[in-house]
Amino acid sequence: MSPVSILRNVCYLVHPPTLISSTGIWIKKTVHSFYHSKDQLGHQHKDYKGRTSLLSESEIKNGNISLLIRNISLQDEGRYKCYTTDAKKNDEKYVVMSVNAPVQSVSLETTRLSGSEEVICSSRDVYPAPRVNLFTEPASLPDSLQPLTRKTADKQGLYSVESKLKKLKDLTYICLVQSFYRSQTWRASLQQKEIFSVEGQNFIIPCVAPWNLQDFTLTWSFTKEHKSSTIYTYDSLTQRSSSVWKKVRLVTPRGRGGDGSLQLHNPLSLEHTGTYTCILSAHQTKHEVHTRVNITLKPGESINVMLGFLIEVSVILSSITF
Repeated sequence: MSPVSILRNVCYLVHPPTLISSTGIWIKKTVHSFYHSKDQLGHQHKDYKGRTSLLSESEIKNGNISLLIRNISLQDEGRYKCYTTDAKKNDEKYVVMSVNAPVQSVSLETTRLSGSEEVICSSRDVYPAPRVNLFTEPASLPDSLQPLTRKTADKQGLYSVESKLKKLKDLTYICLVQSFYRSQTWRASLQQKEIFSVEGQNFIIPCVAPWNLQDFTLTWSFTKEHKSSTIYTYDSLTQRSSSVWKKVRLVTPRGRGGDGSLQLHNPLSLEHTGTYTCILSAHQTKHEVHTRVNITLKPGESINVMLGFLIEVSVILSSITF
């Protein structure tokens, strides 16, 4: 929420040189008064104590008595009247002040409730209540996926919004959160995949945003047995990349357009089986992909491993017999 608001270009004294006999009063609940060449705050409403002032002395001398209000809250929203009077004329002007708490972030995640998985899109501390659109690509049948959206306000009047859909396989979930006045649109998307490959065989883990991205950052992380580590990062603005694993590289040079797909060279079954997470982030935009990768041994190697195991067991049993 904006910390300061100025009610300007509305209230002027017609004859500024006569300030000594001039009066300027901003009225909603007696917000601010100025006369006898100085502020008169004895009757100021308690809600505005210590939060209001006029502009600089030079502006006042020119007749500009625009009002500055600090530490704006939702309660300050409304219609204000500026009343001015001097030796020759009385005047009244009105201004309607709207307060806006913009969208600061959007969360899109998977959760399990009542035994079934759901995808939930949410945003908090927003005013007025934003518009939320949660859908899938490809589009699912209307009867199978209908979003349930809820908007609630706290004691201050700030809104939390939440929209959820049942989670199905092989779908990209997309959430658009748009401010009430359409000045902001936040975008988030989420995918979950599973890939099977063979040890030593190169393969690609896809990560392509639904939108063409500019000036984005890319982060790849790897999770195995509840331990997570970052394995690759890239910044399209500086074109700098960092790779902890030497076996990985981007498929598309510089991740052009928001293609952060990663190629893994000569993977090992035990070392590289796990969950890979890709996050593409740009201004008010985030694309996230979780891919479970299962790498198996080559068929011949599997037989050799099993034979080696049987031979080892046989030797152990022979030792026990003798």
